[in-house]
Amino acid sequence: MIRRHFALAGLLAALFAVGWWVGRSSATGPADLYGNVDGFIEVLQKVEQSYVDPVQPEVLVDGAIKGMLHDLDPYSQYLDEKEYASLKDRPYYEEVIQSLRQKSQN
Repeated sequence: MIRRHFALAGLLAALFAVGWWVGRSSATGPADLYGNVDGFIEVLQKVEQSYVDPVQPEVLVDGAIKGMLHDLDPYSQYLDEKEYASLKDRPYYEEVIQSLRQKSQN
């Protein structure tokens, strides 16, 4: 009976330790992400303050998103609201044909 209690206590302690270790390792992921976002915001502020010409933050953020997706692969694209609306109005086959034309020109 006492052995069962010790075995159960040991099992619970092991499960707690594993849960703590898994939780700790997954918690570092978002912290790294937020550190990267802080760096992005710092660069954005420096550009807004120090660039020769006035800049619009929306243009900078859109460019950063487009660059991020372009670095993933050549097929990922970011569409702003106007681009998405114009894409929705066209039939699907026109999108495919235009995409193929653009790729052949590059």
